Amino acid sequence: MTTVGALLDVRDLTVDYPVRHARTPYRAVDSVSLSIAPGETLGLVGESGSGKSTICLSILGLAPVTAGTITFAGQDITRATRAQRRTIGKDLQVVFQDPYSSLNPARTVGQALSEPLEVHEKLPAAQRRDRVAQMLERVGLPPDAASRYPAGFSGGQRQRIAIARALMLSPRLVICDEPVSALDLSVQAQILNLLADLQRDLSVAYLFVSHDQAVVTYMASRIKVLTPPSEGPDHEKKPDHN
Repeated sequence: MTTVGALLDVRDLTVDYPVRHARTPYRAVDSVSLSIAPGETLGLVGESGSGKSTICLSILGLAPVTAGTITFAGQDITRATRAQRRTIGKDLQVVFQDPYSSLNPARTVGQALSEPLEVHEKLPAAQRRDRVAQMLERVGLPPDAASRYPAGFSGGQRQRIAIARALMLSPRLVICDEPVSALDLSVQAQILNLLADLQRDLSVAYLFVSHDQAVVTYMASRIKVLTPPSEGPDHEKKPDHN
């Protein structure tokens, strides 16, 4: 049964990985359910091994689903085809943890940001350049950053670029998988504030994943607390913003 009005609805998600020379697979996720409303931030918190990243990969179609369902914008995407994933990609984007490996070092920032516009919107080059410049300014970078390569930027700047890329198509949901854990504390605060500002301006929803309770409390309106499958049930709570 799906949650009425949910943008993303995950029901009883179970993910098993085969283990070589073992009869029993490794259960990474065990019957997890969660939902996110349009424009909302759901925090997903838990220790290593609790299945946070596997849940994200399953939603993105990058991890096998053993059981359960994943519904996005009213569409069952549990086992979506490659063509369906391409259509979904306009509305469902991701910002990964490591800003150093998530950007192709051989492509300029402008090329990285304009690629989604080429694939999904078929915009001419001039319009793509304008959109890239606008988005770079929106994330606090100068328009001339488009002509430079990722190696010329700090970790925090690279994560701003990754956020800009994720938002190029005005998605409805962005999965933020540990987006600040690789950054210095002062830079973490800047990126968190940027994400909050962008959400307010663009009405985008976030699935915000972290092992850091304080970070999730700052960002989320609801928090899903995961435990490893062998250690008992998950639970949900409201963050204390006091």
